[in-house]
Amino acid sequence: MVTTKTTSTSYTDGKKNKTVTKDGNGNTLATTTYVYTADGKLKSTEKVKSDGTTVTTEYSTKTGKKTSSTTTDTKTKAVKNTTTYKYDNNGNLKSKEIYNAAGKKTSKVVYDSEGKAKSKEVYDPETGKITKKSTYYNNEDGSVLRTDRDPSTGKVTGTKLTKYNADGTKSSTISKDAKGNKTAEADYTYYASGILKETTAKKYNADGSYTQTVKTYDAKGNLTGTTVEHYTKDGKLIK
Repeated sequence: MVTTKTTSTSYTDGKKNKTVTKDGNGNTLATTTYVYTADGKLKSTEKVKSDGTTVTTEYSTKTGKKTSSTTTDTKTKAVKNTTTYKYDNNGNLKSKEIYNAAGKKTSKVVYDSEGKAKSKEVYDPETGKITKKSTYYNNEDGSVLRTDRDPSTGKVTGTKLTKYNADGTKSSTISKDAKGNKTAEADYTYYASGILKETTAKKYNADGSYTQTVKTYDAKGNLTGTTVEHYTKDGKLIK
């Protein structure tokens, strides 16, 4: 059945106070509530999602820009990760930093003036040392090529090409090592609502054989099945 996504919004004194997004079958995908200051400026939002997580986003009452977002387990309230945002003098997103549940930085992404990712650093959360540096190149077809480098030598360690659908959802990825050998690839399909429906991921071995993992999701985004199979380099199933 083809599903479509609908969003209903309620207001108080002309300001949005709640939005509810549902799929075509009436299942709630997410409910977002809005909190304002006494003078009517957006202060924060809380988005409860059907996948069991809640995202709380804080906003600057001066600029209206989001300053941080924290993902927690809806039931236990345990923090999963937190992202902080910084902007340039023109209000453009300059960088974002991601922290784990313990509050230790795991990565930092820097953006250009058009809001596209320019570079990324991955950190060891225990030592704070950079373990990987990446740069991004935005192709004319909308795909993005990421080049990874060893932070100590500057040498390329691998690349990853990501392609997107017209609605901005990820359609496929291809990863290669420093020599150009394919190491992994994945394809993504979605429900009409935009919720992820299935992923097919392949991880290659040095001899060309690979492991294929297929994951399926229901219309709410919940994982419903995982199938793992092994193939020869010629694509023959290894039983």
